[in-house]
Amino acid sequence: VKSEFQQGQYVRLMARPNRIQKVLQVEWHRHANEFCYYVETTTSLAGQRCPAYWFSAQLVPESTDSSRER
Repeated sequence: VKSEFQQGQYVRLMARPNRIQKVLQVEWHRHANEFCYYVETTTSLAGQRCPAYWFSAQLVPESTDSSRER
């Protein structure tokens, strides 16, 4: 089974499509039986641990042509 997004890839959260965020970590979620993705948040950018994660259905891949404005 291959993850849909890779560490370092830029994505948008469906709930916040105006922000481009980087995938920081990819892990297998054994209860949901699918990959979960930790992405940049205000908390993680401040250097604090951010245990929140999202599933692929909640993310949209960012095109490689777009600017990296956050």
